[in-house]
Amino acid sequence: SAVYEAMKQEALAFLYRGMNVMMMNPRGYGLSEGEPSERGTYLDIEAAYQYIQQQHPVPDETILAKGVCFSGGIMAKLGEEHPKINLFLDQTYAEFHSVIMRTVDDYLRKLVGARPEDRAKEYLVQFLYGLAKGVVKLVEPGYKTVAALEKTEGHVFLLESREDTMMPKDEEIQMVKTLQKKNKLNKLKIASIPG
Repeated sequence: SAVYEAMKQEALAFLYRGMNVMMMNPRGYGLSEGEPSERGTYLDIEAAYQYIQQQHPVPDETILAKGVCFSGGIMAKLGEEHPKINLFLDQTYAEFHSVIMRTVDDYLRKLVGARPEDRAKEYLVQFLYGLAKGVVKLVEPGYKTVAALEKTEGHVFLLESREDTMMPKDEEIQMVKTLQKKNKLNKLKIASIPG
């Protein structure tokens, strides 16, 4: 799942390799109607899974659920609900909260013009960051990829972009540590792409 209108070439590549492909957008994303919400994304991806199982039943072990960036947490949740499916997490976060707060920190630093040597501006950034953290907690979706990975049993493929500032290496490291803690490294593959 991602905004599938932008993923048509990738879908075609999967089809050429003999895979069946289903693409969908949760409500409010891409050309899908409705209002986006965390609960809605979970309901929509579960509906897609149920559609497959009702129309063309296949063993969960043969399903590969792919999430790109934001939708990685949604796919991980599907893996939590149906532990035997396989996950392909493309440039995905460990916890959505960390991505939001990293973005807030960057924005505040630019807004205030903070530099490490300017302590007054640094204190102002920290004060505003504390306020923003409380507000964000009230409104953010609670996508927690690492928590979902604790319950998955299928294979997990992590694809990282080496220069990605939104999903830096520490996001991947948290996911790897979670799988390591659950003795699932034998089902993990990692690849890097430039850019």
